[in-house]
Amino acid sequence: MEPIGSSVAAAHLSADNSFENLIRLAQSGDQAAFSSLYESFRPRLAKFLYNATGDYCLVDELVNDTFLRAHRALPNLQKYQESSFLSFLFRIGANLLCDHHRGKHLPTLTAQDDYWDNCPVPADHQTLPFDGLESQERTQMLRQAIDQLLPEQAVLISLAHFEQLSAEQIAHTLSKPSAQAVRAALHRAMQSLHKLLLRQGYFAAIPV
Repeated sequence: MEPIGSSVAAAHLSADNSFENLIRLAQSGDQAAFSSLYESFRPRLAKFLYNATGDYCLVDELVNDTFLRAHRALPNLQKYQESSFLSFLFRIGANLLCDHHRGKHLPTLTAQDDYWDNCPVPADHQTLPFDGLESQERTQMLRQAIDQLLPEQAVLISLAHFEQLSAEQIAHTLSKPSAQAVRAALHRAMQSLHKLLLRQGYFAAIPV
């Protein structure tokens, strides 16, 4: 996971000049420290949620709710690296996104479903032609297809292909059983996206 630029947060660090100190200050109730975390990490969180939803209004709502929950849960945070805090935010945001869709009575899948277990792991789970999506039209087609996926699938694709996280990092971020389970689930998500792109006419089916 790549490091986060924390120039805003750094301005509020005390003499020991560490990210751990900033987290500890926020945990102790220092609102300036938490505001620094918000300003530093909000853009990355918003990008992740937008790639999973394509809805700016929903992203604003989810980002605000994510930081509210993060503020409440912050005293329980025990890892003080920037990457760990980002994973902490991603996990909360992904859960809120799934809760949002469940509240609208849309079908979703959970860690208890067969989605995560008992399916073979492919040799290569990155099977879609993401190269060549520079044009606005093709990017829009991809966006529309992702919008039709189950929220768990959209989250997986966002983490794997936009955030460039490995299966191991995704398993840690989403508290999933294993990297192998993530690869299997991501493979199924990519298959679903592949079918949607075929329907949109993005690329032709291979003749059999």
